Amino acid sequence: MVQIVALQPVLFALIVGVLITCVAACILFRRRSANRKRSSEPLFLIRNGFVIDSSDIGTRLLQLGGVQGAKGWADVREVLANLIPDLPVTLPSETRTFASTRVDALALRIVPNRRGHRISLTGLDKDNGQRLLLELSQSKLAFLMRVTDAVSMPIWKTDQDGTVNWCNKHFQSLVERSGDEQPFDVPSGKNTIQSSRRYRLFSNASQADEWYEVHSRELDSGNIFFAQEISALMRAEDAQRNFVQTLAKTFAYLPTGIAIFDRKSQLVLFNPALLDLTELSAEFLSNRPTITTFFDQLRELRIMPEPKRYVDWRQNLERLISDAQKDRFRETWTLPGGLTYRITGRPHPDGAVAFLLEDISAEVSLTRKFRAELEMTQAVMDADADGLIVFDNAGRTVFSNLSYRQLWNLDPDGGLEALTVLDVVKALRKKCDPTPFWSDLRDFTASFDSRAEWDCELTGRRFGRLIATVTPLSAGATVVRFRQDARRVLIAGPNDNSLEQA
Repeated sequence: MVQIVALQPVLFALIVGVLITCVAACILFRRRSANRKRSSEPLFLIRNGFVIDSSDIGTRLLQLGGVQGAKGWADVREVLANLIPDLPVTLPSETRTFASTRVDALALRIVPNRRGHRISLTGLDKDNGQRLLLELSQSKLAFLMRVTDAVSMPIWKTDQDGTVNWCNKHFQSLVERSGDEQPFDVPSGKNTIQSSRRYRLFSNASQADEWYEVHSRELDSGNIFFAQEISALMRAEDAQRNFVQTLAKTFAYLPTGIAIFDRKSQLVLFNPALLDLTELSAEFLSNRPTITTFFDQLRELRIMPEPKRYVDWRQNLERLISDAQKDRFRETWTLPGGLTYRITGRPHPDGAVAFLLEDISAEVSLTRKFRAELEMTQAVMDADADGLIVFDNAGRTVFSNLSYRQLWNLDPDGGLEALTVLDVVKALRKKCDPTPFWSDLRDFTASFDSRAEWDCELTGRRFGRLIATVTPLSAGATVVRFRQDARRVLIAGPNDNSLEQA
């Protein structure tokens, strides 16, 4: 009994030791099991070349790689290319493992199955995971650096004090060309302008000015700036400005009134002649009226014909604007005061339209006077009993009187085209007895040598006896007079050898 009691502490200690050993073995087994589970981390399930499912780690890997939208094996391969460069272009048909060249003990395992391909990382522990994320972050940073260097504009970042702490290669090149470490005098610190500013720099390399438009964005640690070269744009704007100034100076001396409206139908340019012709005030035109308001004001001032009905006038005005945009508008306005204006609409690029207003009162008056003189001359010539016809230096008929048309029953103005001396000779020769007169007349009108007046006698059954007198006029023209008179002395023609007595 005493021995049994003495053995109890020893037995108790042995039992406790066995229990501790079992607990420790269980804990170790669980840790190893957990390590084995973590050592093979599933990433993606790919079917028909596209990712149909991904774990949290797989999704984060793609996000670090900058993959957006639809994802496939090509995206996965591109993201892991720096870590595992031997990945195949197409997924293998059997289980393959590809070791990483950047992270020790890390490998990508591809297992094909009936659902597609299961892709997982093996050898992934806490240290390797941190190294993997670091490698991917550095890869993404290197990619972003390549992108910023590929952008054809200077980009740089400053801290709160305005010191440049990062830039791309184009900014470095700009610093070298300008000889200034901070070529742009941009503001620093918080509340930096978010809009844009234009800067002019002198380039030592090209010995010329370069213009840049700088845009800025505020960050937590400073500001980032983007500079876009606009030298060509500035030259174009200068050229346009000079051109507009030249046009304005030219328009100022033109007697024609000019009004140019933009595509919004607002007046953008006018010249002083428009004020003189329309009596519109400079204040009214400076307020940039619309086309409708412009013509309404002309109607109020009676600078354009008063419409009979206002509704018809508004419809006509809409047609006027449409025709001007199609280069089909031209009207003549006869005003009560005796003035006559001609207005023309011309289309311009980008939907603009220009109206030209000309005072043609003198031209119309001269035309009317000239027309009256022509009508008077025609009336006087028609009153002459002799038949008259005039040919120009090219042998075309330019004039004939009533007696000529009645005598020969031939109207030179009856056709669409003017008759020539050949047409007249061919028609009149049939109505006369044979005579060399017509051949001589044809040659005489075509001659540019010294010419003199001559006569010839014509006979015919219809008119009896005629005296044809051919007289040269200025500028190579010729007039032929046909007279039914029996007694006068004939002047020898170019082919006559003697004079004939009537």
